[in-house]
Amino acid sequence: MWVEEEDDEDDSYPAWYSFYERFKGGREWRLLPDIRGEKEKEYWRLANKDLFEKASSRVVRDNRPILATWVFEEREKFFKTLEPDLLHHFYAYEREANWEDAEDRLRQAIWTLLDFGEPLPMEYNDDWKEAIFGAARRADQLRVAKECDAAFEEYLNREELGLAHEVYLDDDKIGRAQKRRAEYNEAIRRGKILSESQ
Repeated sequence: MWVEEEDDEDDSYPAWYSFYERFKGGREWRLLPDIRGEKEKEYWRLANKDLFEKASSRVVRDNRPILATWVFEEREKFFKTLEPDLLHHFYAYEREANWEDAEDRLRQAIWTLLDFGEPLPMEYNDDWKEAIFGAARRADQLRVAKECDAAFEEYLNREELGLAHEVYLDDDKIGRAQKRRAEYNEAIRRGKILSESQ
């Protein structure tokens, strides 16, 4: 169990435990040994032992060198070594790709400023594009700061009223969590059967 002996405000200490202790009293239960957790850990290990053995026997290490295509120097070395006649095409492509990235970045910054909804001063810069990028960063920072204030106010209101905080989970996440829990429970059940048969 991961509960630590610290204040109730500790992040690793679930809010439900604090609530329960306030109304039911005491932390004596924390002094008890975690028998179920240890048993479940052993059952899970037994249930998945053959799975780990199969997986480790199928692992084949590939010792060939890796071409890191996201690193410019690696791509350049590849072209210089294997396609020296096409190297000028490679450089032309790289220049074009960089230009398109810069243009997309500028377009995104302008949309950020337009979406901000109010005039925002720009700091002086010899490069007008950098001035726009700086203003867009400032707009994002101001928007986040405004949202943080609203989120913190909502948090304080919920704390004061004793309401649970909302957890936003979509159906896919809930379904995956339920599936993982069912697989875990099945592994525990198999492990228990295996431990009883030994």
